[in-house]
Amino acid sequence: MGLRQKTRKYTEAIAEEICDRIASGESLMSICRSPHMPTDNLVRFWVVNDAADKQGTGKGFAARFMRARELGLDRMAEEVIEIGDADYRGPDGLVDNAAIQQARLRSDNRRWLLSKALPKKYGDRVTAEITGDANAPLLQRIELVAVAPKVIDAKRVSDVIGAPISVDYARERDPHSPVGDAVDD
Repeated sequence: MGLRQKTRKYTEAIAEEICDRIASGESLMSICRSPHMPTDNLVRFWVVNDAADKQGTGKGFAARFMRARELGLDRMAEEVIEIGDADYRGPDGLVDNAAIQQARLRSDNRRWLLSKALPKKYGDRVTAEITGDANAPLLQRIELVAVAPKVIDAKRVSDVIGAPISVDYARERDPHSPVGDAVDD
């Protein structure tokens, strides 16, 4: 197998073919494996430097590539439906669980990629609704609520731990403790 001659120069014909194949759902790495195509790194360089947009019109390679990428992702979304609708029965007519698991993996990977690449279109929608008067400012209120102190029964505590607890010991640990009130009962 001889060395492949890779193109290094940007041409409209190559750019058009790349965009067509991306829009049809083919990956950039797969496209760039073709002998007449540039490396995927070079194509990314063309996108970053917006090859063919010397006038700054926004109609250069970067804009066309990104639109083609979006169309390719839309095609991927359609593939998710096709994967789910496929028949996964083997030649014997029984359900092929291995094929179902493989299809689930393919579908999950595509859905994950779609949710990250186009979150507004394919991501989970999280909404927050604020109701009230549109002309009134939003108010936040933090309120401190008093809680009644907890009364500790020193006799029960000494029974549980197996050692006597004096009221003075409890008050030393927490001078505001109402322990003495519970012991006196």
